[in-house]
Amino acid sequence: MRQASALFQSILATQDEFYQADLYTFTLADGRVFRWTAAIQDVEIDGITWHAPEDQDTAVPLVYRGSGMRYGTGLEVQTLEIVLKCGESVMVEVA
Repeated sequence: MRQASALFQSILATQDEFYQADLYTFTLADGRVFRWTAAIQDVEIDGITWHAPEDQDTAVPLVYRGSGMRYGTGLEVQTLEIVLKCGESVMVEVA
């Protein structure tokens, strides 16, 4: 068993609710960056925002993470399928 850090112990002692969210950052070859989350609301960490979908025809795709992940001491992935489901309003031009 690993010892929890003092910071993590402090967070556990002072917070009543915790949430888990997958955060995805896609960087295209031309340098454009898209940040999306599978969470039900936007997630902001250190001034960076990952956008959550609002509905089926939003400018942010719904993100579905497939199987293939296994948790151990770290994260192990042999093959991971990520599906972006979006309406016609999501348009990304690729050069």
